[in-house]
Amino acid sequence: MKTKLYLIALLGVIVQTIINGQTKTASTHETTSTFNYSFWNTYADKLNLNATDRKEFISSHQKFNTSLPVEQTQQKQNLPQNPYSTLAGPCVNIDFESGNINGWNPTCGFHPLFNPLGCCPNPGGQQTIMSGTGIDPAGGFPVVATGGNFSLRIGNNITGGQADRIEQTFMVSSTNANFTYKYAVVFQDPGHTQAEQPAFQIEMLDSSGVQIPCTFYNVAAGGNVPGFFNSPNLAGVVYKPWTNVIVDLTNYIGQNVTIRFSTFDCALGGHYGYAYIDGSCVSFIKGSADTICAGTSTTFCAPTGFGTYTWNGPGLLNNTTPCVNVSAAGVYTCQTTLVTGCSGPDFTYTLSNYPKPVVSFNSLSPNACATQYTFTSTSSISNGSISNYIWNFGTTTVSAQNPVHNFPGPGNYSVSLIAISNHGCSDTASQNLAIYPFPNANFTAPATCQSAAVNFTNNSTIATGAISSYLWNFGNNNTSTATNPSFNYTSSGTFPVSLIATSNQNCVSNFTANVVIHPLPVVSFTNNDACLGAPTFFTNNSSIASGTITNYLWNFDNVGNPTSTFANPNYIYQAVNNYTASLQAISNFNCINTFTKTVLVHAIPTTSFTAKNQCFGTVSSFTNLTNIATGNTIVSYVWNFGNQQSSSQTNPQINYSLPNNYVVQLVATSNFNCAVTYTAMVSIYNLPNVNFSSNNACLNQTTQFNNTTIISGGNITKWRWDFQNDGVWDDTISVNPSIVFPYFGNFNTKLQAVSNYQCASSKINQTIVHANPVANFSTKSTCLGDVTNFTNLSTSADGPIVSNQWDFNGDNIIDNLIHSPQFTYTASGTYLVKLEVQTVNGCVNVKSKSVNVNPKPVPAFTTPNKSGCTGLCVSFTNSSTISNGHISTNQWQFGDGSLPSYDLNPTHCYSTGNYAVTLKLVSDSGCISTLVQNDYIIIHPSPIADFKIEPQELDENEPSGQITTNASGAVATSYYINDGASFGVENFNYTFTNVDKTTPVVFQVVTNQYGCKDTASKIIKIKPSWVVYVPNTFTPNDDGLNDGFTAEGYNINKYTIQIYDRWGHLLFESNDINNKWDGHTRGSSEPIKQDVYVWKINVVDVFNKSHDLTGHVSILKSDE
Repeated sequence: MKTKLYLIALLGVIVQTIINGQTKTASTHETTSTFNYSFWNTYADKLNLNATDRKEFISSHQKFNTSLPVEQTQQKQNLPQNPYSTLAGPCVNIDFESGNINGWNPTCGFHPLFNPLGCCPNPGGQQTIMSGTGIDPAGGFPVVATGGNFSLRIGNNITGGQADRIEQTFMVSSTNANFTYKYAVVFQDPGHTQAEQPAFQIEMLDSSGVQIPCTFYNVAAGGNVPGFFNSPNLAGVVYKPWTNVIVDLTNYIGQNVTIRFSTFDCALGGHYGYAYIDGSCVSFIKGSADTICAGTSTTFCAPTGFGTYTWNGPGLLNNTTPCVNVSAAGVYTCQTTLVTGCSGPDFTYTLSNYPKPVVSFNSLSPNACATQYTFTSTSSISNGSISNYIWNFGTTTVSAQNPVHNFPGPGNYSVSLIAISNHGCSDTASQNLAIYPFPNANFTAPATCQSAAVNFTNNSTIATGAISSYLWNFGNNNTSTATNPSFNYTSSGTFPVSLIATSNQNCVSNFTANVVIHPLPVVSFTNNDACLGAPTFFTNNSSIASGTITNYLWNFDNVGNPTSTFANPNYIYQAVNNYTASLQAISNFNCINTFTKTVLVHAIPTTSFTAKNQCFGTVSSFTNLTNIATGNTIVSYVWNFGNQQSSSQTNPQINYSLPNNYVVQLVATSNFNCAVTYTAMVSIYNLPNVNFSSNNACLNQTTQFNNTTIISGGNITKWRWDFQNDGVWDDTISVNPSIVFPYFGNFNTKLQAVSNYQCASSKINQTIVHANPVANFSTKSTCLGDVTNFTNLSTSADGPIVSNQWDFNGDNIIDNLIHSPQFTYTASGTYLVKLEVQTVNGCVNVKSKSVNVNPKPVPAFTTPNKSGCTGLCVSFTNSSTISNGHISTNQWQFGDGSLPSYDLNPTHCYSTGNYAVTLKLVSDSGCISTLVQNDYIIIHPSPIADFKIEPQELDENEPSGQITTNASGAVATSYYINDGASFGVENFNYTFTNVDKTTPVVFQVVTNQYGCKDTASKIIKIKPSWVVYVPNTFTPNDDGLNDGFTAEGYNINKYTIQIYDRWGHLLFESNDINNKWDGHTRGSSEPIKQDVYVWKINVVDVFNKSHDLTGHVSILKSDE
């Protein structure tokens, strides 16, 4: 493929000269154009076109020759001999905003491979000024770039192998060294080779017509080209919307440069291509500086139109966006690359920060309830000064530094201070202030009798917040901090009481009121002691300090209602007890006082006892409940237990020797010799006779218990089983329970039987539970056809395992009895494998596991081309399959010793030889299959192109030489020369043409019997008929060495030199090759500075041919 592309590219240059000669001849004989099928068919042969491309090529030429006049197809290119030699002016109408193409040179022609006339010998073309808001029909983008009113379209949507071009030559200066162009393209995409596709080219030429490095840019149609999109409106059409490109022309200041835009239909003529362009040329600004307030940010943007951007600076590391948002002070650099991939200019941006004030302030008031505050700013700034203060108090603002503000009343206030520096940088600080209300202290208290509780009702309030404390002064040096205190005055009189209320913000208020206290009667009486049934006589001795006693109320037993209102009553008590008699005296202010006294009434004892009925073998305890009235005591007890035993203890104990019913008697005597007897019965019950048995069981099996307990009297009402004797009753219901023990071993099982009298007996027997074996095995997932190994890992802690039963496929049929068997499955899938083991004690355990039997992949592949020439790249199509899962690895070995490929469908390029191809597959489950195809790829050898030219260097005036082939392995040889000549023989003599304008190049193509080709080319050296030597440095320091600058040469008839500085100013001019420039400005004696300068030389040689030369010379000065 590379050989074909190189051949086509060179043929486009070589054949152009041939057809130029044919066109010149035809123009002298024909007046109308007829289609020369034989010529264009032969031309298609030289292009090596296949049948489809040949049909498109011939058809396009037929259409072109019938639709264009003869003079257009035969027009001779007539361009100026050197369009770049004359110094041009600045760029003109570069953005087409004049609404026309003034300042531009439009030309047209053909794709060089479609027609050797090439691009672009003819003036004019399809260039069209675009304006308005129109949309491209293929790409849907605006036909005018954003920001402008006009653009230019070059080319059109008509086929015919056409080329369209527009260019402008201008002088580069410091005001236009930043050249930016925009373009958008639309191509039909026929899928030709890259050299044959529709294309758009941009190139810039220096003053010698030499392409400026890193400015050539070629955009061609083709699938998957970055930045291209398929047209949503037109099938087979791709487009690229407006794209910005920037070019740095700083190094070309003072020189002419030419910007050239070209569009090409496809080389076969059947598909179109066109583009839209716009441009600008302005001065290059490589950075800027800015100062912002600290804490804010700004945006630095590099010019748009570069290929890449790389920003670095404080907080930035290799940021690749055109614009960056920055806030930290420092230097930011942006490195760029051009869209062609070459290095672009660097940009430097400097950011400085003004500091912000550090805002703070203090607020001060007498207390939390005061409404006046003094505010003091404590703000500062590290550099500069604070020029303004703005206080915001919620409803008002103040511009003082340290204001005093009166708030309207209690409430919550937000106070903020904004401090502004002399650079306008500001910051804010805020405080929340709360002004609290004073409490409203108040209380009420009734007039009260002496020693009675005065209940103070606190009526204090506060609007907001809370009252946190109270301080009462009761007028007699007694205080309290209670909210609603109660206080007993011990003397009568009038007392000034004060209340101080303090809020939770420590705000205080006070209230005072008088409280009146009346005196109490002084009450007392006397009485005699009496026995039960005799009267008690009471004598009243009461008095009062002021006022009078108006009423008496007697209560002789201090219960119930008063029993007398007499001053001196008597009373007979109805029961034995110690009585409290009380006398209440009431004054004329309803002040009440009471006196109490104990009255004794002697009584007989109240005799009683309790004793529980007991189970046999348990001690019987007797609880003596005998009592006597207060003031009397029991001096003796006599017990008779009904079994001829007695006791004088207060609470005796006895252990009866037989179960039976017993009558017990108690006699109690008081200190006044009053005695009482009490009799009761006590019963002693029989105990159960407990016994049981159980079977031996395996773990997780049921153990059955057999209960054989009996009782001789009464009946058993409750059974309690503790199966493991751990102190916890496991079953309190069953007579003959069954249980599954949680683990194996020997257990001490306890049974307790309880009778209907709650008499209990217990017995412990041993229960045996055998351990189950632990069934287990290991295996691995296998591939179909491989043996599956099963490893028995079963264990037993209680007796040996005597049986192993295997079921390999979950059908509950025993497949094997071996300890650790093997098995080969006949189909892939997931199988449930079960192992059942049994011990000598008959205990069984089962383990089930899933086993995966995975399918193996089935390898298969094809390729469309199994044979070819050296360098053939073979694409392999993987058609491998797998019935389940997926193929995770595809390893290709191509048979030529290269590294394996793991692509699904790889492409591999071969050298000469026969090769076996191996495909090894690994599934996601690790199953492997391999396919080997021997001698699958056959690669034929290619010929080796080579030739020699004698002599190796030709004279410019007689450029003739002998061309002899040195090729090997070839059966056919062809030569093509870039002056239009071609030959089909191996060796020939030839005289080269146009050697004064074009360096001769000979291109050889050789073919062997397999159709394999190779190429070789040589550039012919031409000895010039004239020579000019120009130095690149001189030192005008008057030391006699290299003080002047001029050229030297031979065979020169005329000579002109001009020297310019980087801004395009003419410094020196001469027509004499012996007149040296001394490093001064023309017309001035002042020497110029050390720098690089541009020289332009025109020479006419001895054959009267004109030649334009351009270059640079550096002035070096030892004192700089």
